[in-house]
Amino acid sequence: MPKKDQDGVDVYNNGNYSAPVHAIIGMAGFSLDPFSSDVDDWSLSRISEFGYVRVHATREDVSVEFVNSGTKKVEDSFRMTKVEGT
Repeated sequence: MPKKDQDGVDVYNNGNYSAPVHAIIGMAGFSLDPFSSDVDDWSLSRISEFGYVRVHATREDVSVEFVNSGTKKVEDSFRMTKVEGT
């Protein structure tokens, strides 16, 4: 599971996982089908809003923010970091 940094952002360290971490993002048509109440452990965040994603990548980490297109506020964010030597 991710850890929070000093700004409250979820941080995934690739040394903690034996498989790839995926971000599944899709906003088109969100209002057509509600989320299932049966939530799997891998589903960490669910937001029913239109928006877009901002991604910033370097050799050391990838930062991702989901921005609500109506309010322009960041609704969710996370960062994936690379362990030195990997």
